[in-house]
Amino acid sequence: MNLLGEYVSTAAERRELTRAAQAAHGADAADATKPRGAKVRRRREGADVAAEDALESAEREFNDVKRGRVPLLEFLGRAGIRTLERVLASDEEQLMEASQHRWSREDVQFLKEHLALRSCTAPVTLADAYDQCQMIVQQVSTGDNDLDRLLGGGLWTQEITELCGPTGSGKTQFALRAASLVATSARGGRVRFIDASNAFHASRFSQLCDQHLAAHKSANDLRAKALQRVRVIQAFDAQALNVALASISRAEEDGDDENSERASLGPLRLLVLDSISAIFSPILGGKHSTAAHAALMRVALSLRSISKRYGLAVLVTNSTVHDFSSPVEGKLKPALGLSWASAPDSRILLCPLAREAAATVSSKLVKSPRRRLTSNTDKETILVIPGAQQCLANEEVESDDADDV
Repeated sequence: MNLLGEYVSTAAERRELTRAAQAAHGADAADATKPRGAKVRRRREGADVAAEDALESAEREFNDVKRGRVPLLEFLGRAGIRTLERVLASDEEQLMEASQHRWSREDVQFLKEHLALRSCTAPVTLADAYDQCQMIVQQVSTGDNDLDRLLGGGLWTQEITELCGPTGSGKTQFALRAASLVATSARGGRVRFIDASNAFHASRFSQLCDQHLAAHKSANDLRAKALQRVRVIQAFDAQALNVALASISRAEEDGDDENSERASLGPLRLLVLDSISAIFSPILGGKHSTAAHAALMRVALSLRSISKRYGLAVLVTNSTVHDFSSPVEGKLKPALGLSWASAPDSRILLCPLAREAAATVSSKLVKSPRRRLTSNTDKETILVIPGAQQCLANEEVESDDADDV
């Protein structure tokens, strides 16, 4: 806190204080209130005006209650106490000595209580802060119970969750299923799907919506509403991605609850970026690597800002590369290096498994703000890629048709 400087009053205030002091203490008190020339009027550089105003106001109110006392700031200044912090940190005996014992203990207690109420915020315990955070933060289900369990309940709002895996590990399918579940849920909302790899298929998304709505009688109406809740934005380079994120933020900032789509379709609950490596992997490591890393960090900052400001979950997919530093042959690690590694709050690594029954992947939780990763317990599970069997069947049919031709 900056120094307050020595108290300077107006001529009218001086005369008023002098008359009050003379009535209570006589001529000696009047002499104590006389101006002391340039030394009294000098203000220290960088004085905290707000804190000085608080002390001046406290002095006026204090003198109203304790009529006839010598000016508050003059006594404190003589004792070298020129900040609110020093006043509140001083014990009662020090302040009584500063007033030359003209203040009683009750006077000092009144002063400290008054300044504390005006200058100090109410203390917030960690338990209160945690309860408030729990009221704001929610979970968005991915549609897979095992994946939700790994993430501690699903995709957490105000956080960035990353799905990493090689080609064919089902990253886009998991992202589509999470988006379709949010769009079809009664308590769901709107979804923004940024397609950076040209992997979004409307027909596949519609199939996933039909699966979620199969038990509903009005499935057609609900499916139409679900499709209205999803907006796909294509962005194939860093500039287009920044424009897309800026447009999302601007739309949420300027939206009107009565006239915009959020009134009928619900709030924005999920933002999907599929995939960030498709944009930045080709430009990292080249002659423009520094600019590419800066652009990557701007994207990370934008994703973080959107998730925090509007309370939505962010799901990002990323590819993998071989970890040549590992003694284990063929070990994979997320792409984009260490600079991006700090961006997601949670990270799940998907690895395909060679099985004939169905296309399955092993999912491993490699980063989480809520779980300790020193043990293998509850951080690995086997997942079935959404719609994998149907996709394989379609591919076999197309292959047979091609052979016939």
